[in-house]
Amino acid sequence: TVEVYNTETDEWSDLTTVPMDLYSVSAGVIQDTLYLAGGWTKEGSWFTIDSTFAYDPETDSWQSKKACPKKAGGHASCVLDDKLYLFGGVTGQTDTDTSGQKQVLVYDPATDTWDTLPDMLHARNFESRACVYDGQIYVLGGIDHEWNTIEKVERYDPAGNTSITLADMPVPVVNHLCLVYNDKIYVFGGDSLWNISVDRTFSTDIIQEYDPAADRWQIMEPMPFERSNMTGQKVDNFVYLIGGYPEDSRDFQSVLNEVWRFNLDSLEVWEPRCSGVNLNVSELYLEPDSTILLSPVVLPCYLPERSVSWLSSNEEVVTVSSEGIVTGISTGEATITVTAVSGGCWASCAVTVNYPSSIPDQGVNQFVVYPNPATNRLTVETSLTEKHWIEIRSLNGLVLYKALTEQPTHRIDLSPFPEGVYFITIRTKDFVITRKIINM
Repeated sequence: TVEVYNTETDEWSDLTTVPMDLYSVSAGVIQDTLYLAGGWTKEGSWFTIDSTFAYDPETDSWQSKKACPKKAGGHASCVLDDKLYLFGGVTGQTDTDTSGQKQVLVYDPATDTWDTLPDMLHARNFESRACVYDGQIYVLGGIDHEWNTIEKVERYDPAGNTSITLADMPVPVVNHLCLVYNDKIYVFGGDSLWNISVDRTFSTDIIQEYDPAADRWQIMEPMPFERSNMTGQKVDNFVYLIGGYPEDSRDFQSVLNEVWRFNLDSLEVWEPRCSGVNLNVSELYLEPDSTILLSPVVLPCYLPERSVSWLSSNEEVVTVSSEGIVTGISTGEATITVTAVSGGCWASCAVTVNYPSSIPDQGVNQFVVYPNPATNRLTVETSLTEKHWIEIRSLNGLVLYKALTEQPTHRIDLSPFPEGVYFITIRTKDFVITRKIINM
């Protein structure tokens, strides 16, 4: 669909649809013509495309143009000197081809041609953002080649096709909105955690301001809501924010159609404060001598101090390490509490330690890992037929392996792992369960 919004009358109307369904497509306006490039489309399943389309608002019609040099989606994009620039991008939803994640492409509508320019400094494979200030292109945030949210900022000089690295953003974000106003660059919202070690994303209410002259960032008073994946545009001294996802939900049913307007002249510097601690589970059932790793997230995720402390209400029943590793000691009940060091915020998890016959079913009728101890190869068998994550962590919580599967049997090559003790975890939308494994 294509919709047009009139900022003077606060009214929406429909225009001629795009020739195909598109997701994570790049867009830019050049000489009163709208250009779309790349993205994903769907015919049974999602796949990336190299299509380029041009929309003429006078005739309300679309035309196909020269295809991009490479099929990809999720680029950062901007328009400078009547040309459309694309930065980074990913060739698939589970991308193993990293060759395009530093790429810079430019489209010239005057000649209907694409050119490939020298690479950026940092890999950005998905939903970074770009904006133009003083004839230079600033590329901000996104996700790197390991699918971690990044704070990297670089300035691309189209005259010399060179990049330099600038000061990091205070908060790494993806799926954000950026714009230029009064010689400053502003970043609105976005997902502040999209890391393979955390099975959640968190929309943020943050507004970040960058001063190009001083190469300095500061955090501004936040929006009144958390939002990511929104679109928007600056009109005069206002920014219009449209749609997106709220909070940490990624259910398509939760996509918003709201439109908000902010007066950019009203933005003020703000000192972040802790608003809560989020734990991945609220209750646990353990056997004596078994362990599990808890994953806390201090909110908002842009706090400068986000470390935590741990406490067990009864260490004769269960203990917890400074890294959040919970160990069952003897039968009984206890509470694990995690507290933000910055103060005022905490969360807790109720723990029951008992022998297997007394532990309720946590969602896995069968969770068999063999051989254990293992030598280079491990097999995981479950009774699950729905999609579930399998991950392996080190003792300090670092994710070393992660896979999404719906198959009941999964084989893992442990040969890259040093000998030692690890945790293997199965996660679904309903439960999480962890066991200890040994690689010899």
